[in-house]
Formats: sequence, structure tokens, C-alpha cells
Amino acid sequence: MLWYYSRGLYEDGEFLQLLQEKLDLVQTFMEWEFALLGLVSEDAFTRLAASGLPLAVLPRRESTCSHTINQDPSTVFMLPNMASDWRFKGSPPVAQGGLRSYAGVQLRCQTPTGEYVALGSLCVASNSEHAPLTPTQEGALVRFADMLVTEIVSHSRHERRRQRNILARRLAECRLDDLENAETSLLDLIRDVYPATCINIYKASDNTIPLPSHRPIDIASVQDGLWEDTEVIEELIRTANFTKISTSRTVRAIIHPCQSHHQQKFLVVASSDVQTVFDDVDSWFVEKCAISLANIAQEGTLREAVRAKDKFLRGITHQLRTPIHGVLASCELLTEELAARNSLAGGADASATSPSSIIDTIRDSGKELMTTVNNILKLNRWAETIAARQHVGLQSLAHLEDDIMHEMKQVASRHDLSRIPILFENRLVSDGYITIMDPSLLKECIQSLILNALSNSNDGAVIIVIAAPPDNSRLTFDILDAGCGIAPADQGRIFEAFEKIDLHKACQALDLDLRKMSELEIATPPTPPPEADPVALLVDDNAVNLRILKMYCEKRNITYSTAINGQEAFEQFRKSLEEGRPINLVLMDLQMPVCDGIEATRQIRDVEGRKKPALLPSRILMITGQDSVEDKARSFAAGADAFYVKPMGVKALDQAIGEHFQGFAMKIAPRNPHTGK
Repeated sequence: MLWYYSRGLYEDGEFLQLLQEKLDLVQTFMEWEFALLGLVSEDAFTRLAASGLPLAVLPRRESTCSHTINQDPSTVFMLPNMASDWRFKGSPPVAQGGLRSYAGVQLRCQTPTGEYVALGSLCVASNSEHAPLTPTQEGALVRFADMLVTEIVSHSRHERRRQRNILARRLAECRLDDLENAETSLLDLIRDVYPATCINIYKASDNTIPLPSHRPIDIASVQDGLWEDTEVIEELIRTANFTKISTSRTVRAIIHPCQSHHQQKFLVVASSDVQTVFDDVDSWFVEKCAISLANIAQEGTLREAVRAKDKFLRGITHQLRTPIHGVLASCELLTEELAARNSLAGGADASATSPSSIIDTIRDSGKELMTTVNNILKLNRWAETIAARQHVGLQSLAHLEDDIMHEMKQVASRHDLSRIPILFENRLVSDGYITIMDPSLLKECIQSLILNALSNSNDGAVIIVIAAPPDNSRLTFDILDAGCGIAPADQGRIFEAFEKIDLHKACQALDLDLRKMSELEIATPPTPPPEADPVALLVDDNAVNLRILKMYCEKRNITYSTAINGQEAFEQFRKSLEEGRPINLVLMDLQMPVCDGIEATRQIRDVEGRKKPALLPSRILMITGQDSVEDKARSFAAGADAFYVKPMGVKALDQAIGEHFQGFAMKIAPRNPHTGK
């Protein structure tokens, strides 16, 4: 108990001054020449406070107080004339210091079992002979000692509470979000808190835990996260009294489990310092660290699983998208070809089965298969839960409408956008609204609602209304359209799981539970494209995809060249610059051998930037089977102008190219058969 309660006591000057003031009162009350308050360790007597004498650290065998702690706890050890007592007349304080009278009592501390342990002594002394203390004086000296012990114990408890708060703050400040370095940061923190200990993570085997410089111990011997080799400590005290106790063996440890799956592991803080006593605060801190280590390990395992799953999904969906892209794009091109032939032939036999209807069936089947593929990707919610901490945050609503419209142009058909206007009605009081949200998830939900409205409306407009109540407690989006509506018989199922009412109509599922909400609106002016005819570079390592792109360019009278990897694409692009016939449109695949689309895009942008005189940048459209947020961000960072996921329909490709090449857009615009305009 002495080692525990004296922890940090000698360095606390403010508390030592408080003890000095109380000791001065004792000396005044007792009316003796000197008063001493000190702690008796295994090898020394340390004066915490002294009246009439200087502070000092004396060898235990030379201290009179070493005898006081061996008396009965409430007994005053009285020596009226030490010079005539054979036990003390030759001691340095008497023989050399002239000490004559002494009266001392234990600083007794009661253990939870009811026993008393002496921490040190409170004594009065004089260089002249004194009569024995009266019973009143003895009782007062005992009460003074108990009062001072209470101060020491209370101070220790206060300091431990303060230390717990400090440890909690340091643990909170420890950077655990960097998964690669989190374990190292945490172990460094523990080493800083316990610099004289051995800290490690050990695997348990046969219900035992290995310790440094000690035989393995039984897990059951760890109580509340603490372990102590009582036998060794007691033997050291018994055999090494009057000398500083030390050992190279581990005598105490804080032990908590930090992993339970596969094989149990323990975080161990082991100490060979006999004077260092761990308590519940130490156990609490190390337990929190062990829990954090377990969380780090689990999150690392989860991320590895997510990466493996994501790699599989990206690979399998890319493989599925390639043939689907071939089917859908071929159907669209064939539809155009048949329509042109029928127009020249004056129409087909009405009684015959229309090839267009067969193609429509193929196309619809392909779209249904594409929906299935996209639903597979919904399993990626695992990854989204990890990334949510990065996506959710303070976001501005200033550009939300523009972002939604920009992405709508990429996912909605040109026909739908041309016949049904999309309007935004912003009822927010201020344009500077900032809210905590996941913008990607919000845009995905709103886009799904808009697509559903477009596919079920034949006239009118789709209106998106954004509003908030006066207290700004919620943000509301209402999507209004002039669609077919929901029959009264089906309205009771609105808030149940998604289900098609008409299996023959296209629709867009939200993959969310519906809740009643409100309204919003926006319009964005088109950016006029430069006057130029497209000169295309088609880049894809898949022969089917490349053939589809070539058929498309031939159908649209677009001059083109081809490449089967990023390196070939860059060489073709650079060659076109050198020959003075620059390529101004690149349809780039992402995943290719030798050099991928992102690196090729980066190289193209680099050579464009170094070209003198300055060159109008080419239009680079990334068309890929990969649809991850990371791939999209990397593509735009490399210099891509747009990012499209296969299968990309002919109309969508027309729209993407037409936005930049006005002449091309006018050529492919539908004409009135009567006026030719």
C-alpha cells in the first residue's frame, strides 16, 4: 500500500505544502521542539514535512520511526530519554545529532480486509528530555496521524481520477482512423504512458499467457485485468529488507484480450518494477486500448473481405456488361438500318411479323439482364458502410441541382429529355444552405424518381421542388409529374416492398422504403459546343465492343482510327498531332492490358498541354464496364470529360458526342418527313 499511495506524491509540491501546514499545527499543539511526518519504505525514511528540522531521506536502519511502524497501530511509541536507552544511544540522531526525547505513532491505513498497514509515522522530538505524553496528548497525536493519512489517501484517489481523465483524452486524440498505422499509434501511446514496462501482444495457448522474463501464467490467475506474482514479491520483501528491492523478473502485469477469433490474443503490459502497483484505472485504460486493437483487427479483416468481394463483383459485372453491350448496341444499329430500308421500300407487309418487334424483344431482354447485373452491385452496400464516414459530411446545396441535371443527361434517353421538360423549383430561403448528408446517395434517390417519372409520363413536365420549414428541421424533395398515377386499389401498397404493378412497363426502383416527402425545381442552359466535325479514336481491348464502335462511327459518318490498349491509343493520338490531323474525340475503355484508359488519358492530356501553339483539348469519353466511385474519380482526375458505364446505347452516345459537336448534333437530329427539317 505504501508504494501505491506514494505514487507521484514526492513530486506534488502543492500537496506537500499542505502537509507542511498541518504538521506545523501539530508541532504548535504538542509544544515540542520538532515534528516530523515521513514514509518508511523498505530501505529509507523520507521526510514529507518537517517542523524545526530540514527535509531529508535517511537510511531506514538509522531512523527511529522504523521502530514506530512495528508497534500496535494505535499505540504511541514514547522515548523520554533516548541517551539512556541501549537501543538508540549509539544511533546517529542521538550520538551525533543530540536527540533526546521522541514520541511517534503510525500513519496507519486500513485494507479492505480490515487489517492495518503502516505507511510511515508522525512524531514529535526534542533535543532535551521530556516527560511522557499525557493520555490526552497521545490521543491527539493518534488523531492527527489518522487525519494526515486521510489526506494522503484522498490525494491519491483524486490524482487517479484526474489521471483517468487524462488517459481518456489521450486515447480519444489517438489517430485510429488511419488503419495502416492505427495499431502502431496505439502501442506507442501505451509505451508513453508506461515507459518502464514491456508491452506486447501475445497468443494464448492451453489457457496460458506467456510473459517476458517469467514462465507462462494461467489465464484464470488474471483478476479484473490485473496479475501479480505475490510469492516472488513477498520473498523479495522478506530477504531484501533495508535495501532497495529490485528484480529482472516480471512481477506485475495488466492483461486484456484484444482478439478472440481464430486464436485468442492478449495485450500485456508487464513490469519488473516492484514499486509500481497497477490499479483499476490502469486496467480500464489498457482494456480500452485492447478493445480498440480488436476493432482495428476486425476492420482490417472486413476491409480485406470487402476488397475481395469488390474485385470479384467488378470482374464479373465487367464480363457480363461486354456481351450485353454488344446485344443492345447491335439492336439499336440494326433497328436504324431496318427503319431506313423500310422507308426506302415504302413500308413492310403489315401482316408479317415486324423485325423491329423482334429486336425490341431482344433489347428489352438485354435491359432486364442489365437490371439484374446492377442489382448484383447493390451488394456493394458493405463497402458503402465503411466509406460512409468519408462521404457523409457538411455539404452545400448550391450545386445540387446542376449535378443532378448533369448526371440525368448521361442516364436518361435523349427522347425522354426532349419531350418531357425537367424543372426545379427551389423554395429555400437562402442559396447558402449547408447540411450534413451523403450527396451521392441523395442524388441517386432523386435520379431514380425522375427516371421513373419520365418513363411513365407522355406529356406535361417533371417538377422537382426543394423546400424546408422555417426552423430548417428537415429538407424536403417532391417530384411531381403528369404520369399514369396509381390506381386506388394499389395505393395501400405504396409503402410496402417495391413491386411492379404493370410488368410490361419500364420503371426505376429506389431500393428504399418510401416515406411521404415534398417538392423542387431547376433548369440549366446548354453549353454551346464548338463548330467541328468529330475525328474519333476508338480504344477497347474487346473485339466485340470495338466492332460495335466502328459500326456506329460508320453509320454516323465519323472518321475514326482504332487502338486495342492505352499505349496504342496514345501513340495514335500523338501521331495525329504530328501529321496535323488532330483527333478531337476519344472513346476510351478503362480496363485494358499494357496501359489502361486512365493512364492513356493522363498521357494525352499531358501532350496536349505541352503542344505549342495551344491546342483545343480533345473530348475524352470514358466508356467502361467498371462503375465504382473510385474509378470515376480517377478518370476525371486524369482528364476525362465524361464517364459512362456499359452498355451505352446509341442514343446516349449520340447525345454525349452531340453536346460537344454541334454540327454532328444537327446531322443526327430527327427530321420531319413532310418538311425535311
